Amino acid sequence: MEPRTVYCAWMLLHVWLVDLPGAPSAPEVSDVTSTSCHLTWTSSRSDGGTPVTGYVIERRTDVGGRWIPLKTKPTATNELDVTDLFEGQKYEFRVIAENKVGAGKPGEPSVPIVAKSPFSKYMTNDSLIMFAGQKCLVNIHQLMTTAS
Repeated sequence: MEPRTVYCAWMLLHVWLVDLPGAPSAPEVSDVTSTSCHLTWTSSRSDGGTPVTGYVIERRTDVGGRWIPLKTKPTATNELDVTDLFEGQKYEFRVIAENKVGAGKPGEPSVPIVAKSPFSKYMTNDSLIMFAGQKCLVNIHQLMTTAS
């Protein structure tokens, strides 16, 4: 950023104009489980004239509808492992960039996801679909007690 020159009657000042950072991209959600997921996002094109110092991640559910910051300190990287999700609950996430001036506007929300086991799409009421080479651990006691 180039300084702007301001002339006064008795001194010369160099002024740097800084602002809040722009909004990051909508986060991409991956590695969804019943209790966690992984988020990645792209930084804003504008840092406001001063480096981004961190990102605040917020989430909302279809129950409350309000955006709530995650219980973590702002992260300095463009990714975060989110924990403490509740199985079967729908979530959306968004990211807010911060610099020394303050927090910018939030980015667009992620695509909604449902916290669930990655294997749940292969399960039906009474069977499990498996592919050759996959490993499976079965609790026989649980199967015997539920079959009775």
